[in-house]
Amino acid sequence: MARLSALVLLLAFAASAVADPIAVRIAESPLRASPVLRTPSGQHLADGDFIQTLDGDLVDSRLTFRFADGSLHDEQSVFSQRGALRLLRHRLLQTGPSFPLNIRASLEREGERYEVRYRDADEHRWRRTSGRFALPPDVYNGMVPALIRQLAPAVGGHFHVIAFTPHPRLVQVHVTSVRDDEVVARGRLVSATRFQLKPEVGGLASLFAADLPPVLCWVSRGDTPRFAGFQGPLYYTGPVWRIEER
Repeated sequence: MARLSALVLLLAFAASAVADPIAVRIAESPLRASPVLRTPSGQHLADGDFIQTLDGDLVDSRLTFRFADGSLHDEQSVFSQRGALRLLRHRLLQTGPSFPLNIRASLEREGERYEVRYRDADEHRWRRTSGRFALPPDVYNGMVPALIRQLAPAVGGHFHVIAFTPHPRLVQVHVTSVRDDEVVARGRLVSATRFQLKPEVGGLASLFAADLPPVLCWVSRGDTPRFAGFQGPLYYTGPVWRIEER
């Protein structure tokens, strides 16, 4: 669990100034997609399924990846888009050999509750922690595609995510638009803006953040920007993977 201890120390020094929630400029809509997970060199790792449904102003977004080695990544977020993006509930499941720390976690804004079950990948016994955790207004776990679409390319911004260590820890993420790119999405070349997402840390945390790879996201340009790709780790100290649309 050395990896876990390092993360606890890292996040203890993370910047955590709470910001206002991100205003909605582009409304989310129902969506079904079949993303694929690859290494940066193109090696296929997992087939995915993305389903987004609407109930009034409520959005239910779920991303699932099933790995060739039997591992599973399953993440679901329910959020409001009435005026501003606001996370209401979040659930994360990462199990199997592709994830050194297997985890089953849930967060709920109403009631301010969290529950986490976790184990090392080679263990059979699950451990458990739970308690109260008040979600700030700008927490966006599992909402990066919706969030990035709202940010004007020349402005960027910042938000927070909850990292499970296994206890929930608040981490501020700074977003900048890096450059214009052309990426392959849905089988064709599209013009897109590349964003970089960087955790803001300081103090002793910099000792552990030095080799963290940047997280990159692409959003297609045009009147209706669309999420067009992701590159980065799916867990702390994890390898760099790419999410592409087929």
